[in-house]
Amino acid sequence: MTITDVLRDCNIVYREGGQHHHVMHGWVACDCHRCSPGSGKFRLGFRLDKFAASCWQCGKVRYFDALSELTGKGYGELRAALGGGLQIQSKPDRPRGVLKIPPGVGGMSKAHRKYLEGRGFDPDEIEEVWGVGGIAGMTGMWSWRLYLPLFQDGLQVSYTTRTIADAPTIAQNALQRYRNAPDGDSVVPARSVLYGEEKARHAVVVVEGPIDAWAIGPGAVALMGLTASSAQVSRLSKFPVRYVCLDGTDEGRRAAERLCYRLETKPGDTHMIDLEGKDVAEASEADRAEIRRMVG
Repeated sequence: MTITDVLRDCNIVYREGGQHHHVMHGWVACDCHRCSPGSGKFRLGFRLDKFAASCWQCGKVRYFDALSELTGKGYGELRAALGGGLQIQSKPDRPRGVLKIPPGVGGMSKAHRKYLEGRGFDPDEIEEVWGVGGIAGMTGMWSWRLYLPLFQDGLQVSYTTRTIADAPTIAQNALQRYRNAPDGDSVVPARSVLYGEEKARHAVVVVEGPIDAWAIGPGAVALMGLTASSAQVSRLSKFPVRYVCLDGTDEGRRAAERLCYRLETKPGDTHMIDLEGKDVAEASEADRAEIRRMVG
């Protein structure tokens, strides 16, 4: 197990490098149980490549002392659960490139929140779990969109956006439902990223778009389209179990069959889920609950 596995299994909210301004590359952080419990400031960091821990406010702390106090588990219980000790994670190479955030990105406005509520989502949950923000008006082609950061190996490497204005009277640029970051403004091109990959573990459900991923929850990863790029297939192959659940249209089924064929040559198990409805977001809650059980 890794430190992120431990925190996740104990329901400790954490952020990885690039997901919060207090979390540096090569670290994972949560709220300090001593100086700022429940604050959402993520001051207490754990190194990924060694047994070291530090808090922005308290300074250096003992690694296992902090982990024990956070989880409420004793040393012996922790070590038994971890099979004798934590598995040190390699510090990922920092990708090359510069991420340029579009103008006007901030918290969600009433309009953004109303859009999400209209789709059956809790805006607070979408913001907390998926890090979604908003872009208001007067920002050109980015106006009135949800801002969705894209992460890879603990770093934000790109972003995509989703319009909240679906009426036929709006400008043509807003009619493009999803607008990705230009490749020149990304560390890694958006179409090379699996949306939600950082939240997945042993098994994943592969869906088309981010809204489908929200409907399932952590464990779902979105291609941001019906066709998977070679980079996405490579990253999917690292998961031992894959469930492909694309749109229930004829086009979606053909795309799912092609992706399953590509993944069957990789180690692990690949399965196809045939939806009765148009997509996961419009499936019944019973069907979505069944899919959630597949990824634990």
